[in-house]
Amino acid sequence: MAFANKVNCPEWSPEKFQHEIAQLTQQIAKWDHLYRQQGMSEIEDEIYDQLLETLGIWQRCLTRESDSSFTSVSTPVIPINSVTDMSVIPALQEGKLHHPVQHTGLRKLKGIEDIRQWLQGRTGVWLQPKIDGIAVTLVYEKGQLVRLISRGDGIEGTDWMDKSAFIPTIPKRIENAPERLVLQGELFWQQENHRQSIAGSQGARSKVAGLMIRKTPAPELKHVGIFIWGWPDGANEMAVKLARLSDMGFPLTSQYSHPITAAEDAEKRWQDYFVQPLPFATDGVVLRQALEPTGQQWRTGSNSWAIAWKYPLRQQMTTVTGVNFTVGRTGRISVVLDLEKVKVDDRHVSRVNIGSIKRWKQWNVYPGDKITVALAGHGIPRLDKVVWRMAERPDIQPPDGQDYHFLSCLALVPENESNDDHYCRQQFIARLTWLGEKLHMKGVGQGTWSALVKHGLVTNLTDWLDLDKSQLEAVPQIGTKRAALILSQFQQATLQPLSRWHEAIGLPYAKREKIRAFLQHPEIKAVIHVLAIQGIKNQAENRDIGDRNIAE
Repeated sequence: MAFANKVNCPEWSPEKFQHEIAQLTQQIAKWDHLYRQQGMSEIEDEIYDQLLETLGIWQRCLTRESDSSFTSVSTPVIPINSVTDMSVIPALQEGKLHHPVQHTGLRKLKGIEDIRQWLQGRTGVWLQPKIDGIAVTLVYEKGQLVRLISRGDGIEGTDWMDKSAFIPTIPKRIENAPERLVLQGELFWQQENHRQSIAGSQGARSKVAGLMIRKTPAPELKHVGIFIWGWPDGANEMAVKLARLSDMGFPLTSQYSHPITAAEDAEKRWQDYFVQPLPFATDGVVLRQALEPTGQQWRTGSNSWAIAWKYPLRQQMTTVTGVNFTVGRTGRISVVLDLEKVKVDDRHVSRVNIGSIKRWKQWNVYPGDKITVALAGHGIPRLDKVVWRMAERPDIQPPDGQDYHFLSCLALVPENESNDDHYCRQQFIARLTWLGEKLHMKGVGQGTWSALVKHGLVTNLTDWLDLDKSQLEAVPQIGTKRAALILSQFQQATLQPLSRWHEAIGLPYAKREKIRAFLQHPEIKAVIHVLAIQGIKNQAENRDIGDRNIAE
């Protein structure tokens, strides 16, 4: 399609677009319902946001791709934070309470340059940690706590007043409170010396949500803390607001709020909160202006006076673009996923190895699926989670594992296509690559062997011994200069002792029966014959087990 590269549209038919859009819309609605009803999220906010963005792209792609019979999406999604017109708010659900002031969302910025741009022209900006917990509204009438409401959809939430008596950090009565006081804050799991950079969030949000949705209040509620980050219609001066909150029994807000005048100030606090010990889990920081609109003007959705700067994810979402099966030297089949390139920490990742065919079937991952990848030990990319599976699954047939083993593909036979298939070529090149490494050939790697095999110069494990410089020069990927270097490495390999050649050709470290089967294979016998002609001998001793087997 002509517009695919501009908006990253998949090459799908209108029918497929509608099918996939309907499935993703339904899943997002389930996630929204779970979050509104129970305060729990099955996926990280960033992953949810990216899937929501994906859905929007698909909807736009469908509109541009469709003819007159496919001009709109049959099941459009409306994000839960998009309602701004009070007239379209649905009737109050059973067991729900309207928020006296709606909860706004936070636009997320990604780096210091975004922060610097946002700060331009703003004054009275303060920074607070973005605590990883459950958002709530607290309502006080004449100093008495009368409502504790979960965030829900930002317009209405669950009545959690029955849990408030079991949370010591929430004042039940405030002597010096205004006549009517509405606060917004975060319930969090209290911890000691929690370092976000080391421990991550450790499910802190889900732990609190689980306690709050129980029908019967649990003793563990005593470990729940409260951080007030919003006081609609409070004092315009942040310093005054913080002092009043402390006097009313909410000291954490003052302790963890800092004036910001430059992006560098924000960056230092952002870094400090990521590595320093804190009494709660965090997933970033929030920058907010002290001067805010009146509470009646607050609406769900991102606001103009506060933004979030989140920490780097431990995993990133990307799209699977292909599934590749790779046969190694011994016949072991590995599955490698091709990915849309994504940056994880400081690495760009475009492929990830997920192991055997059995593991691939367990993951049930196909092209088009959305996955998260993380970095394991030594920075090796790993598949972390499949966050979305396409509704329509392609038919992908993996190679038969029984066809590939320690005796398969010891040579290529061009005239017999069944023995010279794609996977057999992979195994054979893997054997040559191993051979070059074990014979200490410098600068002769997989790329070189692939080029020699592609041009028909090497079809068994010893053909390369007979190549001359002109033959190597004729290979486009090699050329004149490298041909001489490669030839010298080939010649030097003939000086290696027989014990090293045993390892190079793949003599198995196994039971005697397996060694015998390997040595009696026709291709290996041919290799042994060539080595004898070349005069390659065991320079250590003639009692080597390999010599005895060869003699047999």
